[in-house]
Amino acid sequence: MSFKKRIVFRDFRSIEEAEKKAKQKLEILEKAIQEAQKYNIEITYIKGFSEDFIDYTTKKILDANKQLSSLNLSSDKVLGLLDIDLSALYNLQVEFEENETTLLFDKAGKPFTKIDKNLYTVFTKTEVENKRMEAIEGFIKAIRDLEEFYHIYKGQIQTMTSQALRYDLERQDYIVNQLFFK
Repeated sequence: MSFKKRIVFRDFRSIEEAEKKAKQKLEILEKAIQEAQKYNIEITYIKGFSEDFIDYTTKKILDANKQLSSLNLSSDKVLGLLDIDLSALYNLQVEFEENETTLLFDKAGKPFTKIDKNLYTVFTKTEVENKRMEAIEGFIKAIRDLEEFYHIYKGQIQTMTSQALRYDLERQDYIVNQLFFK
């Protein structure tokens, strides 16, 4: 019989937090696109824009104002002549880069994020741990069966099982102590 890993613990709070940060990253990118479009430029390559908001926007503005290139001015001087202040875009770039969520792009170039739930999950590593997990799951099932007939003091489960199992009041579920599976 081949070993098949089983889930011991999944940190749902961390997963929710990671999903929230991923959503925020996409929202920041959308705000940055809207901010850049205020300068009458079209964002045609979102991946390129996401790599450097300021550089992409500056190049697009310079391309749209080629008549000023004959004056041999730096890009900062051209932006100054056009009375363009990219500080709001810079602040969005800083906020975007501080968010460590990886941004991915589909074939159409649309940005999305993906959270690897395995990063927030503890799995069994041996057959012995699988047997231990099976026993704990059997115990949980027995407790739930008993709850139909008797009141179970869930707060005592932790002491009764030598810290192997506890009851999470917030999630209303039993939690296996992952320290026994490291």
